[in-house]
Amino acid sequence: MLCKKKTMCQDMTDEASSEDEGEAEHDELLIEYAGEVVPSLGKAMSQAEFATQFANLLPLFANKTKKSCSVAERSFSFGTLAEAVEALGSASGQFVPQLLPLFQEGTRDEDNEVRSNSIYGLGVLGQHETNQLIQELVKSVSHDFPDQVTSVVQSLEPEVAGRLQAAVAAAAAAASQSSAVSPATS
Repeated sequence: MLCKKKTMCQDMTDEASSEDEGEAEHDELLIEYAGEVVPSLGKAMSQAEFATQFANLLPLFANKTKKSCSVAERSFSFGTLAEAVEALGSASGQFVPQLLPLFQEGTRDEDNEVRSNSIYGLGVLGQHETNQLIQELVKSVSHDFPDQVTSVVQSLEPEVAGRLQAAVAAAAAAASQSSAVSPATS
């Protein structure tokens, strides 16, 4: 209800237009607080139960990743989605068709934090999803295109670059572990 703007405090259309800015900030705070609950909810529920709930929440957060949304909304939404994938664990595989393009688009955002959260989301998705497409994506980012990764890292602010390096390293380690455990094909 909150993300769909159907709560009582969000549905006061007869307020004066001078209060619109304050209401917009209030709505953003409400959505942010709701988003902070999502990963905790995922940790408190079984992965299968959370997957059912996440299926309803995904479109709401996906809509907040669009270029027309503010940087804060995009960054927050990508971060929430990434944390939700972490809570989903192996149940995240069913959401790859929706999440992969979102996270990929986020890696091209002009904002450092949005890119960082998107790359983290790709890394977490790669850790939990055994789909070969995801594993190949993670490998290509960390192995086949080290110059591009280095270039992106160097263009970021120092603290964001550190988080990005950690996310890519974690994803690469997960991909290496998966390929080391998987039987070799000839």
